[in-house]
Amino acid sequence: MGIQQKAFIVRVTREKVSGLRKLNKHLAAGWRVIKVKSLDGVALGNSSADSAVQFAAFVIAERMDDEETAMAVAAAEEVEEIVDDVVEGDGASHDLDDPPEING
Repeated sequence: MGIQQKAFIVRVTREKVSGLRKLNKHLAAGWRVIKVKSLDGVALGNSSADSAVQFAAFVIAERMDDEETAMAVAAAEEVEEIVDDVVEGDGASHDLDDPPEING
């Protein structure tokens, strides 16, 4: 058995929160937070653009793993990343509100 560690960045803006869902899934799967560090200087835009301000934290989590658990977690994370890319629009090649026509 070994210790597996991962790093996460959680960002918060007025419009959305990024990275928190992934961190929460790991915590639910038995990971524990061992270190949290605020990331300084993460504001975007100029000082008059309140909506562009964001905050971020660097989070390190760990868990005790055996080989089978580590393989299952790695597979689940790969699937999660693919799903997140599609949901966030990074993996979709078209507008989901206007699906392409299928000629058949």
